[in-house]
Amino acid sequence: MKLEQAGLWIRHPDRYWFAGREDVQWGENPATGRWDEHPIRWDLVAAAARPLTEAFRLGQWRGYDSSDDTAELAVAFDVTQLTTDERRTVASLFWSANAITADPWASELDNGRHRAWGIWSVDPSIILPVECGTLGYYASYQEEDDPAGIAACAAIAKEGLPCTAPQILDRSVRCTKALRTLAAL
Repeated sequence: MKLEQAGLWIRHPDRYWFAGREDVQWGENPATGRWDEHPIRWDLVAAAARPLTEAFRLGQWRGYDSSDDTAELAVAFDVTQLTTDERRTVASLFWSANAITADPWASELDNGRHRAWGIWSVDPSIILPVECGTLGYYASYQEEDDPAGIAACAAIAKEGLPCTAPQILDRSVRCTKALRTLAAL
């Protein structure tokens, strides 16, 4: 077994909440026929994602750069069994541009349904990072200096937070704090 240090940079770590399988509603398997060209061994992806997600959830950064709000995770795990596509799949869970995305009060995922389904199908107990869409939009509206957009995001957070399951709020401390700050605007 070859343990390698996985160094992942996570932009805007406060935008992520942590979902269990029971926190998301599902219809049918969204991955049917999706991975035929590049088969993914979801059990290996889940095993690699678990320690990274736990370190992320607990805020166990190796480094943090406040100038661009980026945290670095460093976790050792066995990478010898992972294909290039499987490594990319693990890393994509932590890339803001391709993260699993939804608001914590939403019952469906906006992005990442296939990856979440694949991982939860082999490990239903794993907690996965999910980027909060409202916090992402809020940041965009701040950059654009758009008061109407900022107010809309604040209203969404104010309305959504009371509908968020307590277990999500409890395991997603940084995101919960950011949403409460936004809701108070």
